[in-house]
Amino acid sequence: MKANLKMNILKYFLIIIFFIIPFKTFSQTAFKSGNDAFLNADYETAIRYFNKSIKEEKNANAWYYLGISHLQLGLNKLTSAISIKSVYEKAKSDLINTEELIKRLKTDISKLEINIGKKIDTEKRIDELSYLTGNLDKANEKLIILKSKFTKAKEDYSTIRIYLKIAKHNIEKAKETLGIGLQGLNNSVEQNKYLLSIRQVADVKENINILESKLAEEDKESEDNFRFTMILVAIGIFVLVIIGFILRILAKKRQSKRNYKELNVSEELTYNLTLLNEEFRKTRVAIYNSNNQKAKDNIEEIEDRCIALNDKLEELKYGLRAIDVASFNDEIEFTREMLNECVKKIDEK
Repeated sequence: MKANLKMNILKYFLIIIFFIIPFKTFSQTAFKSGNDAFLNADYETAIRYFNKSIKEEKNANAWYYLGISHLQLGLNKLTSAISIKSVYEKAKSDLINTEELIKRLKTDISKLEINIGKKIDTEKRIDELSYLTGNLDKANEKLIILKSKFTKAKEDYSTIRIYLKIAKHNIEKAKETLGIGLQGLNNSVEQNKYLLSIRQVADVKENINILESKLAEEDKESEDNFRFTMILVAIGIFVLVIIGFILRILAKKRQSKRNYKELNVSEELTYNLTLLNEEFRKTRVAIYNSNNQKAKDNIEEIEDRCIALNDKLEELKYGLRAIDVASFNDEIEFTREMLNECVKKIDEK
């Protein structure tokens, strides 16, 4: 506010100075044209004519008004930059506040709906729910408008540095021009006029530097936030990689233990089943050499059981089946008993 007030005072001061200080009698068209443009606030045109007056008409007094035109143009650009920044910050603040309001309203509505579901002060809660729902609808409508305003303000905000660059250029030109005009002046009134304007140039330049510093701080903060976010993302990825690596090691260990266990199991069962297969072959030869038909029928059933047991063991070796060792051994033992029964039938005959 102080900066804006100071710049408004400067504007009026420059205009008053322009009217109060009497012009020398000039017949040059360029200077008069520059004067007309200045009074119409067309400072770019005024600058062009005052430059022409200096070069073609050798008008020494044009130096002062050329400097004032640069100063006023720089001041206008600075004012525009400040206004754009102010509009952007307000649009951003309004948008954030409205989004937070919507979150609060949604939370309150959810709590009310839970209480209504529990039949706690139902009538009162329903009235509150209706009121909050209406506010939420209004807030959502406002949010749409604010988003549009913020988008426009953000686009304008990107032009601030362009305005500041133009302002800075014109302020430097004003300082240079007024400095040239001041040289060789003997009249103290004229000197004071130039010196006062040069101080005004310094004030505007200081305001430009302040705004540039604020923008630099915002850029640094934004860059720091981005860097911090990237660090968090990198840490997250690193943690996920470590977790994945650990899980992979644990999975390999579990698989190794499983393989080791299955290997030991398969060796034990293979040994027991190998003994059964040997007994089966011997018994089958003995039965087929006998004339006991019942034993022959039984040996075919036992053969099917042996085949099934061998298939199960192969599935265990290739990790296709999990086998209960005790049950598997029981089946082997039961099959062995069947073989013994067949042998007894041969002996009985």
